[in-house]
Amino acid sequence: MDEFVNRMNTQRLVLKIVNGKTDLSEKLFGLSHSAIKRWAMANQIEFSSEIIRSLSQISSDLFFIATRSQDPVGSDYKLRCQKIINSVSSLERVLEMNEKSHGREPLLGASNLQHPNSELR
Repeated sequence: MDEFVNRMNTQRLVLKIVNGKTDLSEKLFGLSHSAIKRWAMANQIEFSSEIIRSLSQISSDLFFIATRSQDPVGSDYKLRCQKIINSVSSLERVLEMNEKSHGREPLLGASNLQHPNSELR
């Protein structure tokens, strides 16, 4: 059950980071491929952009650990959990760099949201 709660908390965290650091016409409502694609299209964000690549990677890794959550915790599972933590940190850096270089255009507003590194451990 802890794995499920951690995945949900991680998804909420990513949504808070993106929606808190962006000032776009539409908020990101989920981390499915369809939700990310819709959000990108609605906000005219290139599919090849770093933010979309980061979100897609996080989504893929969360799906992987969701399908493995009933298996004994192996090295692949632990590796993916660490990869998600790193990807979330990377996403924050991408959003912060964009904010510094573009202000609120085209992606960002401001938020001082912090995340615990132990979110998926």
